[in-house]
Amino acid sequence: MREYLYSNFDAQLRDVFFSEKGLRFVGYYYNNDRFTTPYTRNIDEYAMKIFGEERYRSDEFKNEAYVFLEYDEEYYNGVEEYIDKTYNHWNENIYSRSLEPVMREEEIEKISVFLDGDEGYFWKMTDYLDALGRELVDTGVFTNEEIFSDLEYSLWLLFAVINMGVYDYMQWVRRVVAIAEPNAKGSGKWFYRYAVLLTNVGELEEALEYAKRGVKEEPEYPWGWLHLAKLQAHFGEKESALKSLEQGECLVEYDEAHEFRTLREDILKDATIEKMMFHLISEEDDKNINSLKCAEDFAENEAAKEQYEKTKYLTIDEEGMEERRYIFNDASLRTGDTFVCLTKILKETEKECYLYIRNVNPQYFSKMDKEVLQFLANIMEDSQWAIRTLSDGHRYYLEGIVTNSWFRTGVVFRRDDGIEVMIELTEERQDFSEEIKLEEIDLRIAMKVREILEEKENIKQ
Repeated sequence: MREYLYSNFDAQLRDVFFSEKGLRFVGYYYNNDRFTTPYTRNIDEYAMKIFGEERYRSDEFKNEAYVFLEYDEEYYNGVEEYIDKTYNHWNENIYSRSLEPVMREEEIEKISVFLDGDEGYFWKMTDYLDALGRELVDTGVFTNEEIFSDLEYSLWLLFAVINMGVYDYMQWVRRVVAIAEPNAKGSGKWFYRYAVLLTNVGELEEALEYAKRGVKEEPEYPWGWLHLAKLQAHFGEKESALKSLEQGECLVEYDEAHEFRTLREDILKDATIEKMMFHLISEEDDKNINSLKCAEDFAENEAAKEQYEKTKYLTIDEEGMEERRYIFNDASLRTGDTFVCLTKILKETEKECYLYIRNVNPQYFSKMDKEVLQFLANIMEDSQWAIRTLSDGHRYYLEGIVTNSWFRTGVVFRRDDGIEVMIELTEERQDFSEEIKLEEIDLRIAMKVREILEEKENIKQ
């Protein structure tokens, strides 16, 4: 067989030679994503058998004993024994699992423990799903694509991250679970949750399309109609919104229709999408957060603060955007799904300096605290920050500022020897003195900023 393959197929084993099951085993056996694969493990085990453990571990082979094996018929027959053992283990323990759903009844029971009425331990849900997915991929049962395309797995992941409300995590899930759409036919729940996720990250037009698709896929799912009504009202389709609302409300009992009744009030009052999304499932909790009258009450209510924070990502405040652009004068603005980046040329260095804001979109940026933004803009204008010579003899040049939605801020400098360093600003530390210990910047942040500045064609100007 080896001679035939050598003569006719350039010694290549091609996919067409294998059944679906055979291809799965090959993928498991030679998985190149792992440092140690079943193949390398089998060859090492065989080498130890041939040379003996003492010689196998000696300096003679330098941990590469398999290189000294002779590739003859004895080698092939010897290795075959280990391949057979690996295959039998894979067939009985891994392949059989791959024929089952990702989320079996036992997995659903485990994750359901994290539910608590209308609330839940959503971080624990995502941790559980992440651990489950990694285990199934690492053991070769499923690929990443198979995990995220599984309908039940994607439904639980969507449910957890929507309730967590962490923006950059929602953006990531938005992308990875999109491949589950072909398997979501007939599932109004999947399209509803995906539409809610898209709404929460400010992709309202796309959310509307998925909401419409959801009620077509499963007209009997009431919550799909509820969210469709919100989006129709936002886009000025008031009559359609009220009809969708009526269609969904007739599918639930009166005790479950609280959200439909409050939404009707919002639509009739021409409420914004932010107001329509500023509600909670629990009728009592919802009344509490919507009865707050002043900023002081609002600040003391955690549920209200969390819900309000989520609404900042929905639409751009045009006046607010203009005010925040004005703060940075001649800075150029670049935006993406998870960042806003302002850049300008410093007079002192004649080099580009950036303000890179993570975990935000343009909608959120248009509502960020103006006083804090002004403080950061002042750093970019202040010659005291632009160039400093410290007692170590090095000159430090202002490179940029990295912050995020809650203003955890680091100021980045490039030393005259090319090393990048950063200081983190706190309430106690808001100036640059020689007493401050400079720390090397997280290179992942530096690389991300550099990528944004260089790959302009991938960024909305």
